[in-house]
Amino acid sequence: MARPGRSASPLAEVARVGWGPLGSTVLGAIALFSTTNTVLILQISTSRLFYGVSKSEYQVFPEVFSRVHSTRQTPHYAVVVVGLITIPFVFLGDIGIVAGLANLMLLIVFVLVNAALLKLRYSRPDLERGFRTPLNVGQLSVTAVAGLLSSLGLIAFYVLTW
Repeated sequence: MARPGRSASPLAEVARVGWGPLGSTVLGAIALFSTTNTVLILQISTSRLFYGVSKSEYQVFPEVFSRVHSTRQTPHYAVVVVGLITIPFVFLGDIGIVAGLANLMLLIVFVLVNAALLKLRYSRPDLERGFRTPLNVGQLSVTAVAGLLSSLGLIAFYVLTW
């Protein structure tokens, strides 16, 4: 076993000691399924984000992403674009890099959501909304600004420490 604080995968070391040689393999399989689940959730949520903010009443992204398939009723153009963006990551071959990129993409989705909210506040101030964010100063959503800035800060930190 590696010296304390020196292992590249300390949890796998603990699993190996506690469960034997099979322990780190089982933990690796769990990590693989967990990362796959995160990537799938990101693909679905990102395509739905593209769909939602591309509708004609919002016009944040091109309207083509708001079109739904005639029989499946899914935003197929948004799903295809997100899928195409994701495919190159399959060939990286390192689950740690894929997991890191999934985290980074999730932060980018947070940036897009908060930026879309801010854009809509100023480009479509009279639009009927079902929900209003708390902590507003005039048209400015303090919550969205905080979310945008904190997400950008986390992205910068994440990229600089990677």
